[in-house]
Amino acid sequence: MDFVSQERGEMMMLYDLFFAFLNTGKYKEAKKIIETPGLRARPSRLQWFADKCITNNNVEAMERLVELTQKLFECDRDEMYYYQLKLCKQNNDGQGADAIWTKMQEENVIPRERTLRLLADIFKMNNQEVPFDVPKVWYDEDVYPTLSSSLQPPELSSDPQEKIFMLCKQDKTEEAYNILLELQKKDIVLDPVGYSFLIRALLSEGFLEKALKVKNIAETHIKGFELNDAASSLLIITQVRRDYLKDAVSSLRTLLERGGVPSRLAVTRLVQALAQKGDLESIAAVEKMMGR
Repeated sequence: MDFVSQERGEMMMLYDLFFAFLNTGKYKEAKKIIETPGLRARPSRLQWFADKCITNNNVEAMERLVELTQKLFECDRDEMYYYQLKLCKQNNDGQGADAIWTKMQEENVIPRERTLRLLADIFKMNNQEVPFDVPKVWYDEDVYPTLSSSLQPPELSSDPQEKIFMLCKQDKTEEAYNILLELQKKDIVLDPVGYSFLIRALLSEGFLEKALKVKNIAETHIKGFELNDAASSLLIITQVRRDYLKDAVSSLRTLLERGGVPSRLAVTRLVQALAQKGDLESIAAVEKMMGR
């Protein structure tokens, strides 16, 4: 136990040094620290420093943070570029956003939907062409009509499903997830739309394990519960991003077997990832499933 505490303490110290060197422009020293063998990504610490860069409008430190963490073990590259893009939007920097988009492609980063929407916003603000299809928001006002502007704030709502809807819409998906777990303890069941809504919200934020947990809860309570095509496509994309390619192929098969239609983006991302692995057998299987 003491050994574990000591190891965590050493890791925190290394991050403190890394951030200090970034703040003072000592990038060679920062590079040596972040390349320490055995050092892992600490999302909360990285987010703290990225938020600090955004607050202080420290463009150079943010650029170096993203650059130097490229080979950091378990570092979420989409997340890092998302922080950098938030700073670009703050400064209305269209050229910077374009350079980031190029780097993401060079690094083979699979962007989340929110990252693509943020990029598109910056390009549109600067009258630049958007070089990709912009994904719609993960909720659809026509599909979820209860999400009207007349809904009460989540803290005032007495309806747990409505509260979950509003928290998700406010990007507080983890809070919504925790509410669902409390409802589960009390044997309170949502309707299928409620579960589907939360699953899509979690997947859009990259919370794969939590989304699958909600799916399992829904399947326990609702006979024949299935993800809709959009949620299934988002699941495939998230699994690809995590490098769970066998799971992604299985999810695609499940979707097609029940007559669903995957998004073009989901199939493209899956085939691209399989190609990078040189898995020609799985690519052939996907093509056969798609009837090509």
